[in-house]
Amino acid sequence: VLYHGTTLDAAHKILREGLKPMRRRWVHLSPTIEIATIVGLRRTKNPVIFEIDVEKARKNGLKFYKATDKVYLCSYVPPKYIKRVL
Repeated sequence: VLYHGTTLDAAHKILREGLKPMRRRWVHLSPTIEIATIVGLRRTKNPVIFEIDVEKARKNGLKFYKATDKVYLCSYVPPKYIKRVL
């Protein structure tokens, strides 16, 4: 699994539309809840943390790339692979 930290406002849209790269080329994901929390804290005091079911997504053709030890990339994550954990 991978994780994504975001704001509460963005969280509602993500659950409806999935994770999109927005102004970036890629969706950025984290390998741990702790790292995703640090990322989320850049934008809000109370980040929402999502868990991404990478195994299921890969079985359905999505590709994930390891950019660094703390950053994984994907072009798009549909809502069916996303669940809120915090």
